[in-house]
Amino acid sequence: MPTITGELRDIVGATLTSRVGKLVFRLNTPNIGTAGAIASRVLPTAEHPVTPSSDGSFSVELTQTDLLLTDAWYVLSIEWNDASMPNTDFPEWQIRVTGGGTLLDMVVLGPPHGGWGGPLANLSLVLVSLTQPENLQAGQLWLQAAPDSYASPNPALNTGKLFRGA
Repeated sequence: MPTITGELRDIVGATLTSRVGKLVFRLNTPNIGTAGAIASRVLPTAEHPVTPSSDGSFSVELTQTDLLLTDAWYVLSIEWNDASMPNTDFPEWQIRVTGGGTLLDMVVLGPPHGGWGGPLANLSLVLVSLTQPENLQAGQLWLQAAPDSYASPNPALNTGKLFRGA
């Protein structure tokens, strides 16, 4: 099974260790494996909790969603305690596992409130690079320029071309 990695931290970069932070992965629907070691394996929507290490990093092995009989993805909940009161976030992400990598690599974005991928990509984000970013989402902007071109002795790197992801 592919290994997914990432970090769980609060908005100021602190780990949630003292607040008992936890990630919970769950398939969106029961399914059946179609190939390899998971062929004919029935997979329920049982939750798979993951407790990050003390530095906030986590690693989890999950079944590939592209090897399942029906369209499938993982949903995620993020749990922690504040002042002895439990809290939970439910991001509207579709996590589609097609191989190992970071959690960010597995999140698919799409139309708001359902459909392929849940919420839209961050449309206020402008990616700046000389080559088209592989992760350019629908509606996001890419400025074809060297990120440090304002200080570059080669103004040709500053093309001024702005592209919108389709």
